Parts: sequence; structure tokens; C-alpha cells
Amino acid sequence: MPSRKAIIATGLVLALAALIPASGAAKAGGTDRPSKATVTSGTARFNLVTNAFTVDFAGVGTHTGMYTAHGEGTGVVDATGILHGSGTTTIVAANGDEIFGTFTVTTADFPPDLHTATSVTTITGGTGRFADATGTLTTFVFSTNFTVDFPIVTRTDDTGTTMGTISY
Repeated sequence: MPSRKAIIATGLVLALAALIPASGAAKAGGTDRPSKATVTSGTARFNLVTNAFTVDFAGVGTHTGMYTAHGEGTGVVDATGILHGSGTTTIVAANGDEIFGTFTVTTADFPPDLHTATSVTTITGGTGRFADATGTLTTFVFSTNFTVDFPIVTRTDDTGTTMGTISY
């Protein structure tokens, strides 16, 4: 009968093992899941008088499908023409669910040549499946198209990539 006891013990261990992940598992969707996205189009506007700016992007992401994003903030242009700013953003997924966050942004060079910007977004929640979302996304944007209609500087035709992690 030792083999019967071994089979019963093994069955009991397997049954318990099946229950343990339920208590220790991450919330639906998982935690720190890799997130990637492309920026296929974007526009940024900066007011040289008020230091306020807006950004609007569209693209495709691993957790959002086709998305749009809107950000607003304020920034300071230093003596070398580099912008340092921060603000809030909303990313709208293809199904309408939203991701909310705060971000910091720094440009790396002054227009009119190739202009790059790096933005780091801290996810603070959202709606729908993103209601309790957290994570960090880093976006790299490239542009060569600028117009100035004082006091507004507009950057258009932005493209880029986003990488990071999201939990929801």
C-alpha cells in the first residue's frame, strides 16, 4: 500500500499547489508587463511667453492597440535652447480605456535640425482595465519639422518609440 499512499500524497500536493498561486498571484493582467509602442504621428506646441506646452501623439501599443495621447505641462528653456518640462498625460486605447500619468520631458538639441526629446511617464491609474494601472514608460521622439508663429513654436511630424512596463 505504500504506492497508494504516495499517489494520494502526490495528488494532495498537486491540489495544494494549484491553490497557492491563486492567493499569491498578481492582479488580472499581471505586473510589470513589458510595454512597447510606436509614435506614428505627433505634434507639440510650446508657448514662449507662458512656458505652457501641449503634445498630441498617435500610434500602436502592445496594451492599447491603436492609441491617442494628449499631454499638457510647463517647461523652461535653458540658455542652450534645451527644454526641461513636466506635466500630465492621458493615453486613450483603441477600446476607449484610458491610462493616466505624469511625465517629465527633456529635449536633447535645438531646432531646426533633427530634434529629439525624451519623456518619462509615471502611470498613475486610468479607466476600464487600466483603473489601477501603475508603471513607467520612456518615450523617444524625433522631429525635423518646426514652425514659429510667435509666441508659439510648433513641432510636427513626430515619430518615435515607447518602452517600459505596466501593471494592471
